[in-house]
Amino acid sequence: MRRTKEEAEQTKEEIFQAGLRVFSRMGFAAATIGDITRESNYTRGAIYWHFKSKDAFYLELYERVTSFILKLIQECFKDDKPFIQNFRNTIETILFRFLEDEEWKMMNELLMHSTESQRFITLYTSYHANIYDLLAPIIQDAMDNGEIRKFSSPRIVINLFSTISKGIMENITCHIVISKAEIQEMIDVVVRGISTNLA
Repeated sequence: MRRTKEEAEQTKEEIFQAGLRVFSRMGFAAATIGDITRESNYTRGAIYWHFKSKDAFYLELYERVTSFILKLIQECFKDDKPFIQNFRNTIETILFRFLEDEEWKMMNELLMHSTESQRFITLYTSYHANIYDLLAPIIQDAMDNGEIRKFSSPRIVINLFSTISKGIMENITCHIVISKAEIQEMIDVVVRGISTNLA
């Protein structure tokens, strides 16, 4: 029984990887289950067993990306390290993975560009609300204790975090060569901009 479950998980993963390649190549709207069938070499029935529709593929990649980032934020900010150090570590981890992990890059690109459905927009809005719920109290504490500048709302820092990260990802997607060292320099500019210690 255990072996059968493991085999089912392996099949699901192979189908997911095939779907990811197809969506990345063709775009989410244009791709069909038939395209995934051809790419994966699995039957249509096997695909529908694991993914009832194209939306199910999207939900899977959404879950993988958002759960990683939410868990990363929780892990990085549970330390007693200074806010600025945790902030930097979080952005670096996300962007370095985008730079080096092709699968991660494909999943993020699909999420960033899947705005043709209100359902997907609603999901992404919910994800940003979860990020806000996690980070807002931490950012407020950092403002209150003088570690970072006072802003009108923690949302300013969260939107800055999101905008910078997405901008760098978009540049990488457009084949603009950006090295790890350059990413670190850009993050340093952002960190210096919010920090009360400009040294």
